[in-house]
Amino acid sequence: MTAPSVYLVHGFLGDCDDWAPVVAALGARAHCIGVELPGHASSGSSSIDRIALDSLSLDGAAGELARLVAATPGAALVGYSMGGRVALRAASLAPESFAQLLLLSVQPGIDDDTARAARANADERLAARLERMDGQEFRRFLHDWYGAPLFGTFTERADFPQTMERRTRQDPPRLAAALRALTVGAQPPLWDALQQIGGRCRYLFGVIDAAYAAVGVGIQRRSPAVAVHGVGGAAHALHREAPAAVAEHLLAMLANAPFA
Repeated sequence: MTAPSVYLVHGFLGDCDDWAPVVAALGARAHCIGVELPGHASSGSSSIDRIALDSLSLDGAAGELARLVAATPGAALVGYSMGGRVALRAASLAPESFAQLLLLSVQPGIDDDTARAARANADERLAARLERMDGQEFRRFLHDWYGAPLFGTFTERADFPQTMERRTRQDPPRLAAALRALTVGAQPPLWDALQQIGGRCRYLFGVIDAAYAAVGVGIQRRSPAVAVHGVGGAAHALHREAPAAVAEHLLAMLANAPFA
């Protein structure tokens, strides 16, 4: 029996190798394809298959992803954070193109116009900073970024130095362009898409990540057909902190089985 195909979309600052622990947990039970966000570069250090999205717009990148998934019958989509928004938008553009959608720590959108504009302005300021950073400044920025409360103790992980080494290979001006294009402040809210996808979608959050636990509550309220699960002992970067749990949820979805 042929293993189902699974497209894995990383988050802001990340690369396809971020999924290596999940791919290892899945083993031969899925054919995994890493999806590289526009403006990002993968180190190519792992053996995971990968494809790159080129369009620097949410709908452009999502359209590329939707076409790729549509060409792979029965494929599942998995997206983390910024990559999850691209995956959710792809699913909304071509709802019949995928079998299952697993979202990790994803904000579907900001309803309030004022709050959305404020987020867009904040991300524009960050993009402008990124464009001016030299290598040392970028390294300090990365430490500060992953030291934020939503990441819990991520900087204390044994593999954090290796993660940092991969991150420093990214190009700050290209990341700035990606942030401008894919910020949640510049996208229309995608809550209606969650309602349309319904039971084919599952949302995971780390219980240590209070902000995205609150997003999970909002999803349960507004899209009750979407299964929402908290992952114990984890914060925002679920695919790094709890890869076995992510793999279990994905396999349950592929088998159309409930997850206790």
